[in-house]
Amino acid sequence: MPITTDNQGRDTSDLQAAVGRLDGKVELLMRGTGWQPDILLTVVNGTQVVLKDFSQRGLLARTLGGILVRREDSAYRRLTGIPGLPRCFGRVGNCGLLIEYIEGVSVSDLVKDQSLPSAFFSQLYDIVDRIHAAGVAHGDLKRRKNLLVTHEDEVFLIDFAASWQRGRCWSILRNWFFRQVCQVDRNAVAKLKYCHAPDLLTSEEEQALQYPTRLERCVRRLFGR
Repeated sequence: MPITTDNQGRDTSDLQAAVGRLDGKVELLMRGTGWQPDILLTVVNGTQVVLKDFSQRGLLARTLGGILVRREDSAYRRLTGIPGLPRCFGRVGNCGLLIEYIEGVSVSDLVKDQSLPSAFFSQLYDIVDRIHAAGVAHGDLKRRKNLLVTHEDEVFLIDFAASWQRGRCWSILRNWFFRQVCQVDRNAVAKLKYCHAPDLLTSEEEQALQYPTRLERCVRRLFGR
């Protein structure tokens, strides 16, 4: 008999229709609050996956969630094949996104108990350089829960909801903003290095930390961050 509810009693029939065969129960990992989605874990066609789901939120959150889901799906499609990123299996309805589950520890949790792996920053910069070259800036690398380290010390970036993509050559304002967000990404890596491996900082990174981008200065003025 097919499973039609998750471990919180939520109806999953729409999920089944959208993604095919569910091989196990649907487990609620995190209940979303405010503008945040519910995060569910299940297995689809033998692959462990995470569903980011805004469908249980209020009207405004569902509307915003639909925009974020399309943005993130578009970013993952543009980044297909780049190592260090989970696979994206597409949207579920208007408010859900299905992404490969990466078993690892977030950097925010990892640094509480141990130091970062020796190759962490070289791996991270390699991934960041690759996504920028493909035309996508992450935009939220300051949030250390978006950086995962697996048991094999592999680095993964997750959550591209705040990402920004490079436009066509005539999109002057869009591309200026893209370059700003790219620098924000690099500055976030430099700040992480400053906090946990300051001896590895380059002179370029030190200068970047002293002189934040215009975008960062605007965010600090508006939100005090």
